[in-house]
Amino acid sequence: MFKSYHAALPRRMYVIIGGAGQVGQYVARSLVQQGHELAIIEADEASAEKISSIDALVVRGNAASPDRLEEAGVKKADVFVGVTNSDEVNLVGSALAHSYGARTIARINNPDYVDEPVSTSLERTLGVNIAVCPDLATSARVTRIFLTPTLLDTEVLAEGQVQLLESHIGASAPVAGVAIRDMNLPRYTNIVAIFRGKETIIPDGSEVIQAKDDVIAIMGAQEEVPVVAELFGYSPTVTRKEKAERIVIAGATRIGRAIAARLEKLMEVVLLDPSAQACRLASESLSSTLCIQGDPTDREVMVEEDLIEVDAFVGATPREDLNTLSCVMAKQNGARMTIAVVYQPELRLTLHEVGVDVAVSPTIATMNAILQHVHFKKGLASLYVLHHGNARVVEFAVTERSRIAGLTIGKAGLPRNSLVAAIVRNHHTIIPRGDDAIYPGDRLIMFARTNVIPRLAEAIL
Repeated sequence: MFKSYHAALPRRMYVIIGGAGQVGQYVARSLVQQGHELAIIEADEASAEKISSIDALVVRGNAASPDRLEEAGVKKADVFVGVTNSDEVNLVGSALAHSYGARTIARINNPDYVDEPVSTSLERTLGVNIAVCPDLATSARVTRIFLTPTLLDTEVLAEGQVQLLESHIGASAPVAGVAIRDMNLPRYTNIVAIFRGKETIIPDGSEVIQAKDDVIAIMGAQEEVPVVAELFGYSPTVTRKEKAERIVIAGATRIGRAIAARLEKLMEVVLLDPSAQACRLASESLSSTLCIQGDPTDREVMVEEDLIEVDAFVGATPREDLNTLSCVMAKQNGARMTIAVVYQPELRLTLHEVGVDVAVSPTIATMNAILQHVHFKKGLASLYVLHHGNARVVEFAVTERSRIAGLTIGKAGLPRNSLVAAIVRNHHTIIPRGDDAIYPGDRLIMFARTNVIPRLAEAIL
């Protein structure tokens, strides 16, 4: 889990976002929903026009320009977030904003600048408090999937004591058409949210899960993950996977190379790419990975190079359609496990229905890493962003001064559209009911709609 900052920031912050691309838009909409004041700097006219629909000051221009930064109000900014497509613009914009006293977070695409998914290494030299590398964050996520007992992209919370699973419910899933109270869920499991179209539902036991719902479950025991996943429609080959010994990665991209670098000491890794130059570059940077020039969708190549019936296949090219297609073909060719890198977050939860076991999104990995470091009150940590930024999993530290200390959950007066999903107490996880009490020292893992979080913080802290 990423390190979280708990600085005593003002509840309503002034945040400047450099870049209104996909990540910038998600971050902006999430922060606006929390009640923060925003300015967005965007050079592209179409992107600036698209983002103008939200309640924020939009400045056309270069996010590394001192004039544009001043126009955006950098002198009063609490936080600057650089998420343009240019690393250099993000770095320079962060350095300038830092010189005015803002805390800075920058997306850095090139791993040459940083060596960790979330890094503070540029803080002293360039004034970037937090650098987020999407490629390294994605490769770390893929690696973790291979090193856990299930082939599932679960989010680990509270130092591994709580796990979160998002799943799209297909028509054939065992829970489709079943009320939550009738599901016979494991003891330490709680379904905390259902996303149905544009509707966000905080369910009770009477809620019936429907096909096409996106469902969020929180589990307090690792052994419950495969049980819940199978209820959600995942096959036992995914939920109770065997150890992978041979893996094929399609795409000698930065993400593909980063995944190979993490896994090559643990298993046999083959990197496949149509470009001779990309293969040569990968060979120079990797130690034991075998790099083969070839098309991952060409069955003749796969047969000739003995890449049929491998333990695992990862689609990591720059094209999500090719990643999806190559994973489907690999599955047809006998691959036991498939993982696809996708760039549209909305695809992530649906691809297992067409033969892709897991889809990993660099966009979501980046957005989560950024929003984990934008807090508005001491004692609160943002752990995970859900459903395009419309909801979050947050952690509250309960102290002697907390308003809810000593109260039961039912009498705590928590706002609507929020839910105590788990309590971590003395290294034990409790899946609570309304009559469970809250004590100082507890850590509350909570689900809430993003626009409810300020009121939730007031009710608790």
